[in-house]
Amino acid sequence: MRDQVYLAAEDALGLAFGRRLLREWPVLHVCREKDGQGFGNLRRDASKYCRMAQNGVPVLLITDLDLFACPRAMVEAWLGPGWCPIPGFMLRICVREVEAWLLADPGPLARLFGLGHDQFPTRPELLPDPKAVLLRLAGRAPAGARRRQQLLPARGSKSPIGIGCNPVLVRVVDQELNLDVAASAAPSLGRARHRLGELARAVSPHRT
Repeated sequence: MRDQVYLAAEDALGLAFGRRLLREWPVLHVCREKDGQGFGNLRRDASKYCRMAQNGVPVLLITDLDLFACPRAMVEAWLGPGWCPIPGFMLRICVREVEAWLLADPGPLARLFGLGHDQFPTRPELLPDPKAVLLRLAGRAPAGARRRQQLLPARGSKSPIGIGCNPVLVRVVDQELNLDVAASAAPSLGRARHRLGELARAVSPHRT
């Protein structure tokens, strides 16, 4: 059914944003989620997701731009030059990482870290490494703060993030993030909202 959306993203944070975006439209529901655990599996299956959309199952695929020059270059690398958009297939590219969408509303993170809003970037999509900026801000939290300990890796750990990082940030997206504020500072997030609105109106024009 066209109101049942297949959601795929690179990680737990991307999935959290997908669920939050879909929650704005009661006519749309997640039928299944796929954590790609990185972009590799998503890129490999991009053509499959296109076919799903062609067969009547809308797909919301959220991935990071990373080192690509622009979203168009990424789309062509994943789906081939001259690829034409398919109704129901929503490849939404975070510029440059999904953490930029999170930084775009500084309020929740400022409260979480005990920092002033003036310490947060005003144009997060221009950052070359939003995740590094987010972790650097976490590192400025008062020494010994519980949230700082959760987000940052323990000494000697090989992981770039703390064991509680994803659960904490997912909760911020789910419960605290103001999408209106974030979309105004992160245009790629605003475009994702717009596309989902188009899908919702196509599914049920009298209920949106």
